Amino acid sequence: MNDIGLREAEDTAIWEQAVSTGAALVTKDEDFVARAAHAGDANPPVILWLRVGNTTNRVLRVWLDERLAGILDLVNQGNRVIEVI
Repeated sequence: MNDIGLREAEDTAIWEQAVSTGAALVTKDEDFVARAAHAGDANPPVILWLRVGNTTNRVLRVWLDERLAGILDLVNQGNRVIEVI
């Protein structure tokens, strides 16, 4: 978020940036999942909802990398909200 100036942005600004650029949202927060359920967007962003407790970035990267192939399969199948456990 620092790279694109959205570190302190509200969820709405982050959502709109993802929609306009075709980016996926990677989050541990349920707010974006709820927004996706009620979004009227024709093309809502893919939401990767990470269901992992507090951890270091290094451990999180390893955890996510182990699941990446399955995540990509779900995205390619057209899933828009993916709960990663």
